[in-house]
Amino acid sequence: MHDAAHPTQLILGTRLPGDATPTRSCRAARVTLPHWQQLRATARGRRLKVSRRTVRIAPASKARTVVVYVTGRLHGQPRRTTRHVLVCGRGRHT
Repeated sequence: MHDAAHPTQLILGTRLPGDATPTRSCRAARVTLPHWQQLRATARGRRLKVSRRTVRIAPASKARTVVVYVTGRLHGQPRRTTRHVLVCGRGRHT
């Protein structure tokens, strides 16, 4: 029925731009490791695969950042460092 006695309307986009909930862009991050020998990297209690001094980290369920623990040897001496990686948010920190 399409006449003056039976008015109809179709409303699209009822949310205001300020009402939108922000979405988090979660993606896998790559971390470049130092120039050490015998590199090993772990995150969330699991060992990561090191390929060409780079590791790939998948986002966790609710975590925005992931801490990567790196161990290796430089000139025969043991070395250890940590990297904090932002996997959910506006950018990446390596």
